[in-house]
Amino acid sequence: MDRKPQPRRTHRRVGASELAQMAVCERRVLLEHRFGKRNSDERRRAMQRGQRVHRRCLQEGRRGAIAWRWIRLVIDWVRRLLGLLRVGGGR
Repeated sequence: MDRKPQPRRTHRRVGASELAQMAVCERRVLLEHRFGKRNSDERRRAMQRGQRVHRRCLQEGRRGAIAWRWIRLVIDWVRRLLGLLRVGGGR
């Protein structure tokens, strides 16, 4: 009872939400398919606000990473300096 491989489907699957939208407004589905989904001005402003917040968080994270690199560099420098002082002046 070997299974035969099923042929690949060329059509993408339609989700339940899309089916419900099709039942409500077929024209809307057609327009979204042709021109893409359009957002209201309010929605667009909210999206831009969210993108600004994400950018700010990313920048703060980078600044924090740079600060930690600087701190680590200073600590390594101090350790090397103290190590040289111990080795050189250990009498």
